Amino acid sequence: MAPSFTDIFETAKGFDNKLNNKLDLILERLDFMSAQFDALTAQVTANNNLLASAVVLIDGIAAEITAAGVDPTKLAALTSSLTSSDTALATAILANTPVVVEGSPWVATTVYNIGDTVTFTDGNSYSSQTADNVGNTPSTTSTFWSVVPVTIVPATSTTVSPPKAS
Repeated sequence: MAPSFTDIFETAKGFDNKLNNKLDLILERLDFMSAQFDALTAQVTANNNLLASAVVLIDGIAAEITAAGVDPTKLAALTSSLTSSDTALATAILANTPVVVEGSPWVATTVYNIGDTVTFTDGNSYSSQTADNVGNTPSTTSTFWSVVPVTIVPATSTTVSPPKAS
């Protein structure tokens, strides 16, 4: 017996609903990826600007030391300038360094949403890249998790006292 028109229509309607759900999921992930790409582009630009500034600073130090010679006043002024630059550079580095928020240990049965952070047995922290993320092992399923980058920045900087005038 051949299926009725109603049966065929209901089957097609079911396929249509499944297809629409898949397309909605693809669009959701595309939006998320687009936002992540925009954030990454902005971060790369900020890092490149910071690196360019650091190169200019470092390239100028040798010339400034040569110009100061052994004059205690000039050396003191150079030391003060370098200390100020050091503080500005450290501030910029800290401002552009991702903050690692350690999450709870990953549990296979927990449902994670986009941005939830977990720690895994390999010692890394991972951020969920999808909603309704359950049962996906962080270290092996990169489509569901991304490693949270860690940048080590010294907590304090060392300053050098200017030479005493004799």
